[in-house]
Amino acid sequence: MKNIFKFILLLGILILNSCSKSNEDNGSSIGPANSLKKLSETVYGSTITSFSANFNYENGKLTSITNATNSLELIYTGDKITSTQVFANNVLLNSYSLEYQNSLLISITNTTDNFERTFFTYNNSVISSIANQSLNNNVWQDEIKDDYQFLDNNIIQSIHNSYNNGSVLSSKKTYGYDSKLTPMNYMINEVRYLVAIQSCDFKNKNNQTNSYTYNTVSSSAPILENTFQTIYNSANLPTSIKKYSDTGVLVSEATFEYN
Repeated sequence: MKNIFKFILLLGILILNSCSKSNEDNGSSIGPANSLKKLSETVYGSTITSFSANFNYENGKLTSITNATNSLELIYTGDKITSTQVFANNVLLNSYSLEYQNSLLISITNTTDNFERTFFTYNNSVISSIANQSLNNNVWQDEIKDDYQFLDNNIIQSIHNSYNNGSVLSSKKTYGYDSKLTPMNYMINEVRYLVAIQSCDFKNKNNQTNSYTYNTVSSSAPILENTFQTIYNSANLPTSIKKYSDTGVLVSEATFEYN
């Protein structure tokens, strides 16, 4: 299936696909102290992809994430984001509806076609899984699902499941952390779930120092996958994160600016 959160989970429609320069001054109001103001990332591989995005606020709320030509607009009911709209060159591409249960985000549905959604499950108010689903014969079916184990507000283990014609392919990762804060620590959970980059997982409280893979889900023998190098400001928030492969090759690097 096509990924309904190509923008939301990968910042794809907004910035990765456009690769244009970000606006330096869009006239928006200043966000709360230590909230994210600007994000830039370069991802290395067979091709090098770079992007920047501005986080724009009104009355203390994040209202949009923009670059020179594209935007994700956030619409609130009270203090909760209840819908989003993705624009490219001022043309609406997709709309999404956010649904909550007991103040916890449980689903984000593509209301442009109503056949795709991301579904969240929780254990004692902590995320236990995030699934990309498609609607088949009026039943939501998992296409991709990530199961999480948290400790001290950090993901210590994830199992990635890909479903295809009744079969499932699963892989496991574990993670190590430092004691300092991720770039979105002072932002609401919904925004931390909506935006993802290569260099940092915003769902965590602290920043990764390393990640490990395993030959099988049942294996207990970790294989080093990535290491991370992070530079912090005086508020213990990252200004730069570099992600390296197990052989020391630079995979990605991100920079952050704050209000």
